[in-house]
Amino acid sequence: MAIEYAEHDIIIAGAGIAGMAAALALAAHNIPSTLYEKSSVLQEVGAGLQLAPNATRLLDKLGLLAALTPLAAEPDFINLNHADSGKILLHLPIKAMAEQYWHAPYLTIHRADLQKVLKENIDKNPLIHYYGSHSVNQVRGNAQTGFQVDIVTLQEEQEKSQAEAEPQQNSVETLSARCVICCDGVWSRLRAACCGEKARFSSYIAWRSTLERQNLPADFAGGGVLDSVSAYMSKDSHFIIYPLRQGAVYNFVIITKGKNIGDKWSQQGDKEQLLQFFNGKNPLLRAVIDQAPSWLCWPLFQMPFPRFSNANGVIFLGDAAHAVTPFSAQGAAQAIEDACALAQFIATGLRQRESADNAAELSRFSALREQRLKAVAGRGDFNRFVYHLSGPAAFIRNQYMRLRPQRRFLSDLDWLYGYDAVAPFSES
Repeated sequence: MAIEYAEHDIIIAGAGIAGMAAALALAAHNIPSTLYEKSSVLQEVGAGLQLAPNATRLLDKLGLLAALTPLAAEPDFINLNHADSGKILLHLPIKAMAEQYWHAPYLTIHRADLQKVLKENIDKNPLIHYYGSHSVNQVRGNAQTGFQVDIVTLQEEQEKSQAEAEPQQNSVETLSARCVICCDGVWSRLRAACCGEKARFSSYIAWRSTLERQNLPADFAGGGVLDSVSAYMSKDSHFIIYPLRQGAVYNFVIITKGKNIGDKWSQQGDKEQLLQFFNGKNPLLRAVIDQAPSWLCWPLFQMPFPRFSNANGVIFLGDAAHAVTPFSAQGAAQAIEDACALAQFIATGLRQRESADNAAELSRFSALREQRLKAVAGRGDFNRFVYHLSGPAAFIRNQYMRLRPQRRFLSDLDWLYGYDAVAPFSES
């Protein structure tokens, strides 16, 4: 006899990309869920995201891609460049390759636009019950006998701005649930409470800014970057440029080594420090740094290892499960993979066996997702190593990129972009 889920049987903590995607993926299998988000209004955290075919293929299956595409950009090329000279070392026609080989687009999109589409679809889906200003405070019990979940209602002080407001506890309600999915981000309180594990500083800082197209430096169009994702490689740093919103806005990300500025998403960065970092580099990069009105600093944290469930069967998705550094541009994509894989697993696995040992079943899900995330993290580590080479090693890298056939680079990406995260869980 198949298990039927009621409104509060599946509780999701956190309405980031992983949490909202999980709710929508479950609803696609006719499974209801309740999603709790501590913020009263979803805030714009970050700027640009890259959504590779392994993610856009899943978004298409959820019926979201048509709404996302007009808000995104679809770059023609991925370019890897030398930061000193600006010369292109590797030129991949990613738009054509994505459609031909992986049958889904490669998109770049503003995080706020992705959040907007996810939230709009949640609001009109009767199977998803969304509560803002609510926090999952504590989880007790296990997947076999059920969970007791404390939900805290938060009330923000009205006289303060949204950025300054401190959440105030108003009331606590305890609910019973069969499944608890924690999507509360890289500084996950729930993973720390359930497992005693916290994210660690990676020793890298991300500097982020955007510019509208009309405010770009005068020589920007001649740099070969208007219709591309361009990465400029340098010693211990790299500079990434790509379009957003159909090319109306451009996103800039600079990764450098740096000090831990604390467990917070951003603070104002020192433009002069950035200019010193790129002293003697390609003039286009320095022009972008100077032209941007402000730069935000983001400390890059990562989980010590991927974890998708604990011994009691509490589930973790997205950054709460596996926050990795962005060197493979797969953070959002892996959160979407997590969500769709879990929904498929619940639909074809746990749901079909009323007396299943849920914790034991979850170990299979965890093992397969951990294997995938270790491979993705490994690719990110490799990219960081290659991007940040200097001296003779960088010269060899440059020659290799110039001479290696495009088809070989394509085959190297097939395991990443051609992967179907749902397939391993399609049969129970």
